[in-house]
This record gives sequence, C-alpha cells and structure tokens, in this order.
Amino acid sequence: MFRRTLTRAIEFGEQAKKPHFEPTYGHQHLPKRRWGKGPGHRTVESNRLVSMPLFQPIVKEIDLEHMVENGMTMDDIRWLDERVLKWNCTRCGHSWLMRVSNRTKNGAGCPECATDIPSVTNSESKSTTVASLYSSKPNPFAQCQNFVSSIDAASRRVLSNIQCTLCKRSFRRSVRCTTGVVCEGQNPVTKQDVCDACLWTTRVMKKVEEFE
Repeated sequence: MFRRTLTRAIEFGEQAKKPHFEPTYGHQHLPKRRWGKGPGHRTVESNRLVSMPLFQPIVKEIDLEHMVENGMTMDDIRWLDERVLKWNCTRCGHSWLMRVSNRTKNGAGCPECATDIPSVTNSESKSTTVASLYSSKPNPFAQCQNFVSSIDAASRRVLSNIQCTLCKRSFRRSVRCTTGVVCEGQNPVTKQDVCDACLWTTRVMKKVEEFE
C-alpha cells in the first residue's frame, strides 16, 4: 500500500513539473507571428543612415575600407546602429573608432578637434559667433589650429585648446566656458580663461592672505 502511494506521489510530482497546457500556435502566451519587417529593422528604407539628409555630413566621414573588411555595406547601417565603425575626420584627418549611435543620437564628434556636426547640433542658436564676439579684443582661440571662428559662442559641445593667460600653457575647455556666453534659459557660466592649476593657485593664495 505504501509503495503504491509513493509511486503515485512520484508520478504526480513529475506531472506537476510539466506545463498544464500544450503550447500551440495562436496561444495567448505565445506572440503571434508577424509578417514583414518592423519599423526598427535595419534594412527598412526610412531607418537607413544614407537615407537621412540630417546625417549626410556623418556619412562622408565613414571609412569604407574598414566596412568592407568587416563585411558591412552602407545599406546595412541604420541611424541607431550599435556597431562600431571607423571614422575619418574631414577637418583634421584623425581616424578613430566609435559606434554609429554615439554620433547620431549623442552628437559625438572627432576626439581630436572635438567638434560636432552643425546639422546634428541644430538646437544651438547661431546668434553670436566667436568671430563677432572677439572682433575688437584679443581672441583666445587665435593660437588654436584648425579652429573655425564661425562656431557659436555659447556652444557647450565644442572643445578647443586654449592658452592660459597666466602660465601660457594650453588646456582644453569648452567654448561656452571660455566666452561666458549662454543661450536663453540657461544658467550663467563662470568665464574661465586660466587653467585649473593656476586657478587653484590663485584661490589658495587668497586664502593665505585672509589668514595672514
């Protein structure tokens, strides 16, 4: 009696582990088959990088030889692709590797000249340029090589090598932090034309003078 009860309990336990239904096509727990390509498919015409006029300046910087070596084509690249491509900067000639989504979604540019494509950063107003701001006073960007003076003076994405007014060394800073110009609705920015080392030294000397 005990052996038969134990056998039935084991069989019941094995049956309890199995699903209570046989999954068939069209069941509520299984997604229905969708025919065709979804809106996020990489081969959809509206999602291709070459089909978007906004990103045409980016397309010109793609290294085609690197794509051929990795078995990729231009029609296979979508604008939010997570694959890594090789880029050649049209301004300074620097080559670097970066994901496509970082260039299209985040607006990342060349790490050497650190400039963004104007069509991607179209949210920034072009009311005040660096050339018009420093037309009658010394331009701190004059010593920078390959710097475009038509960049917006309130740009927070463009970085450049700036010469310190105290130690005459070069340091990297955004254009907005150097000029002190901000757009409407933005918080004011402290204008800084000295490097971090000189700024720290001046602050320490002020504290020393206060204690003395």
